[in-house]
Amino acid sequence: MNQYSVFTHLYLDPVAVKHGFNWPSFFFGPVWALYIGCWRGFAIYAITITAHVGSFWIGYFLALDEGPRMMAFFLYLSFMLALEIWLSTIMNAWHTKSLLNKGYVEADVVTALDRPHALSKSSQRRPVTTLVSPNE
Repeated sequence: MNQYSVFTHLYLDPVAVKHGFNWPSFFFGPVWALYIGCWRGFAIYAITITAHVGSFWIGYFLALDEGPRMMAFFLYLSFMLALEIWLSTIMNAWHTKSLLNKGYVEADVVTALDRPHALSKSSQRRPVTTLVSPNE
């Protein structure tokens, strides 16, 4: 069972964000960041992937022997794996921050099996607002 923060918005559907490691971000990094609208995560993915790919090819073609080429390849893979792990650990926090910037409010923290279950367990579906007429 995982903990989820449930965010509600006055006009939009509620969203549940899992605490901890983000597996969709690990496997589909930049695509997932674009899908949820987390531009900070997408920008960091784009900059670091471009830098890593460029440095890999420069190191690969400058190496004259096969040994340094293989070392450059494995070094590149290890850096990319470390980057994916690091970004996947902080991506849910960035998702939370982007939801708060869009006007969402944290309504509840629940323990559930998955996101739909967390939304169904949440005590609030939308924030409660009181309308006051201008005549009062």
